[in-house]
Amino acid sequence: MKFKDPITGISCDMNINNRLGYYNTALLRQYCLLRHPLATMLRLIKSWASHIDLNNPNPQTAGDPVSFSSYSLTLMAIAFLQVSGQPAAY
Repeated sequence: MKFKDPITGISCDMNINNRLGYYNTALLRQYCLLRHPLATMLRLIKSWASHIDLNNPNPQTAGDPVSFSSYSLTLMAIAFLQVSGQPAAY
């Protein structure tokens, strides 16, 4: 189920009876709890990617290019920080 928070305008996905989604969310939560700036950085990356149409994994119009989901952008950002030796995601 997809929806947009009316107060913040943040788009959300809700999973029901999907344990993998739960574990993925728990993993990202732990990363963000370990390094508080990570959540802000991930929101900035998502905003940037949306602005240049790189955050549209399910285009509504035929012919629109498929791009990255928020989850894939998040994993790429965390992986980059880990391999570059940045302390933000250890």
